[in-house]
Amino acid sequence: MKKKMENALFACVLLFLFAGAVAAESNVSITSFVITAPTEALDYNVEPGDWAEVQVDITNTGDQDGEVTLQISSDSGDAFNATSATFNAPHGVITTAYFNVTSFSAASGTHTLSVFGNCTNGTCVDEFEPVILSDNNMTFELVTIEDQCNGTYKYVFRVTNYNNRALSHFAIELPPGAVPSSPVDGSTYVGPSGISYSIESPTNNPFYSIKFETIGEGIRDGENDTFEFILDEYPENFTISVEGKAAQIVGTVELNPENKKTCCPGEGDSYEFGPSYMEVNVEVVEPGARVSTGKQTYSASTIVYYKALVHDDNDQLVDASFDIDVQDGDNNYVSELTSLSPNNGTGIYLGSYCINGDEYPGSWVIQALVNFLSKGTDGFEVNP
Repeated sequence: MKKKMENALFACVLLFLFAGAVAAESNVSITSFVITAPTEALDYNVEPGDWAEVQVDITNTGDQDGEVTLQISSDSGDAFNATSATFNAPHGVITTAYFNVTSFSAASGTHTLSVFGNCTNGTCVDEFEPVILSDNNMTFELVTIEDQCNGTYKYVFRVTNYNNRALSHFAIELPPGAVPSSPVDGSTYVGPSGISYSIESPTNNPFYSIKFETIGEGIRDGENDTFEFILDEYPENFTISVEGKAAQIVGTVELNPENKKTCCPGEGDSYEFGPSYMEVNVEVVEPGARVSTGKQTYSASTIVYYKALVHDDNDQLVDASFDIDVQDGDNNYVSELTSLSPNNGTGIYLGSYCINGDEYPGSWVIQALVNFLSKGTDGFEVNP
């Protein structure tokens, strides 16, 4: 039978300083998870071999997609066993996960269960909105400003030149006094197009900027190239002027970014968390059994036919394992059959025992046992 443990909640918030995690670094934040699971001591009836369906809500409050591996253990040995289960935890989404706890040998009473596991940072979530403007048959795009998680920021621009004259330079305005750490002044930058550019950084022509001067033939006729640089700062509310020049054609726009891409460290790193605890009151309900013979009196060297019924606490037939013992008139066990199952899963078992002529006559007993406990008996007489 399936049982849901629900209605009461606790929150296990995974932060960077949780047990098992390494010390935090400046400008570093990792994915945070809120785990919601049952905690109150719930009345929970189980039968050996049953499983409990545990509902866990996983809230990813961080800025990365990730996954969480959960496991439940018990303070009472093997009373509850659960294999670990891994669930995806998308950024900003509440994920409801279910996994099963087998209660095959749970003893009645209050059990303290612990939920523990680890999370794995996934792919960074790109929250940057590109800014695109055009002028004089040139399109200028601020592709991203990305926090590198080490105090630096990567700026990425793309220029598409639709003119039939090649791009000779591309200049990007810098914050006052800022100097990119890469590429440096006098170096050569190679764009994805394969075109090389000499770097002037910083320059005051046409304004305070980093300027990419084309070496050889530049992009033209709808071609594009990408330009990157690294700054050690991210000025808020800074409007970036850019200029592209193709022969005597000059395109100039102002790009106004609204945000930057969030810092996303440690993709694929795993962090332990927990345990957090919940209690459950367990009442183990053993299946019952009844056994009966076809007659009350038998003679030696005859066959005793019997029927066993296995049922739950509502007297509904169930397919549960049981044993059959037969005792003769001198209380000797003449037959012990173990791990029997009802015929064809019906809850009814039909069996027989042949009485030998040299066995003790008198009052015989047949009993059905579940987990070594006698659940039902019947008696019959055997005449010499």
